[in-house]
Amino acid sequence: MSAAKRSFFGILGGRKRAKSMPREGGDGDPDLFKGGRNMALKLPAHQFEATLQFYRDTLGLPVKMMADGVPVVEYGPIRLWLDRSETVSRSELWMEIVAKDAEKADAALEAAGVTRCDNIEPLPKDFRGFWVMSPADVVHLVAEPGQDSSEED
Repeated sequence: MSAAKRSFFGILGGRKRAKSMPREGGDGDPDLFKGGRNMALKLPAHQFEATLQFYRDTLGLPVKMMADGVPVVEYGPIRLWLDRSETVSRSELWMEIVAKDAEKADAALEAAGVTRCDNIEPLPKDFRGFWVMSPADVVHLVAEPGQDSSEED
């Protein structure tokens, strides 16, 4: 068995957890950004229903309907938003970055040459955040904490 498979199965088998990778290089502020718990799977219309059924019925993961009508899969600590899109031809994974201060985050990302893409999807008028694109063309929502869509009552 390869080292990679042993390591993967070791995680599943409850063996020792891997240590966090040390932060190397860079001038970024490690206190400004953290990974968010929201990810959106942008789905073409023809894949939407089957994908929802996969997470809800095949895997049995809890699915909640949000106030805006979007189903959200409770995927461990992650909330996986299943967004039906008429404009994508294949699925895309979008991720959230939480920034304690959106203005400072904007300045830091601009200084690092990160591409903003605010026209990718409209945000609410008073939303404290913006869209960026990673070097691998993954869309990220950079937002201050506490701006999640609410669940239906």
